[in-house]
Amino acid sequence: MPDNEFKLDLGDDVAKGLAALGGDNSPNTDPPVIPIVPPVEPPVTNTDTPPPADNNEEGEYFESEAGDIVDAKGTIIVPKDKIQRDEEGNVILPEEADTAEVERIRKALELELGVNFVDEKGNAIAFPNTDEGVVNMVKTAAEHMQQQFEADFFGEYPIAADLVRHIRAGKAIDTFFNVPTQWRKTVIPVDSDKTKESNKLLRKDVLLQKEVISRAGGSLEHLSKVQLEAIKAEAAEYVEYLVSTGTEVEKAQSALKYLQDWENQQETSRDADNRAILQEKQKTAQKFWSDVKTTVESGNLGVAGIPKTEREAFFNYLATPVDKAGNTQEMLDLEKEDIKNRLFLSYMRFKKFNVDDVLKTKLLTQKAEELKGRGHKVVKVKFGTQDTPGKPLDIGNINLDKILG
Repeated sequence: MPDNEFKLDLGDDVAKGLAALGGDNSPNTDPPVIPIVPPVEPPVTNTDTPPPADNNEEGEYFESEAGDIVDAKGTIIVPKDKIQRDEEGNVILPEEADTAEVERIRKALELELGVNFVDEKGNAIAFPNTDEGVVNMVKTAAEHMQQQFEADFFGEYPIAADLVRHIRAGKAIDTFFNVPTQWRKTVIPVDSDKTKESNKLLRKDVLLQKEVISRAGGSLEHLSKVQLEAIKAEAAEYVEYLVSTGTEVEKAQSALKYLQDWENQQETSRDADNRAILQEKQKTAQKFWSDVKTTVESGNLGVAGIPKTEREAFFNYLATPVDKAGNTQEMLDLEKEDIKNRLFLSYMRFKKFNVDDVLKTKLLTQKAEELKGRGHKVVKVKFGTQDTPGKPLDIGNINLDKILG
């Protein structure tokens, strides 16, 4: 199902990874040239001398008497009529060259970028020995790097993941930062000649804020302006009492701990609410698509029906993403649809248009025509009521104005 995803620009990382493929940072587009190593003596067939052992690891090839290119076992690698040579006369082996190039890129990506070319089931992904295969391999590596980068980034900065969930939950970005963080960063230092007065003001502020939040029940959102001012006045009076009795120093540390715990609780509550919203959205989406699948598989769309041979293809048309952005084919077709057609369907919904009623009327009308043609007596049916009589149904041209009222 379509789903929007959080994307990060990995251009520099991809460029760095691709640069590692070529050593001198310049791609080598020419296939490797495999030189022909002349044997000491021409190969002789049908003799008592056994063929050389299978030591072709160094890529040694020979030219037989017939003119073919063979390996150490005498197996024909390139028939003589298929041989291609470079300017120096070396034989080029296209298929082996392509394979070597693809494998070289694959190993470089795995080694330098840590890419693991496996699918969701853990099976190795095979890439054909073509330009398209190399492109797809690089794309897969880029996607892997992006996913890994996001995982590392969110692991190092979990608040970023919380912000993404907040946005996906449908909330405004600025409301994410409504949760205060100032007290978790606050420390009341030991008094000194230079800090004595400033510490006194800090302690009074800590005590005042703690009393306000505590007296408000841990939340200020439900209070009116008058209620909030009254609570502040009571809290300020209490703080002055603590100062006058010399207990504000002792009380300030516990009050600061209260404020820090309160901030943590507000943040936890915010993130838990976002997760709950996303889980509910996921359940709703799953139920919707389950209902869609059940309906399509039944083939029953009211009066209309879906042939069995089209049901699977129709569901895929509705639900299966066909591009990297997660768009389904229906979504892409909808973007191309004429605005009048889109507005027509919207107007149908606006008017509470019942497709079943119209289709049934159409089918009954067609049946009446068939009966009329056989000599049966047919009574014309009018839309509307006795108070608002309508015109007879024009067969083949349903009067939508009357249907829609």
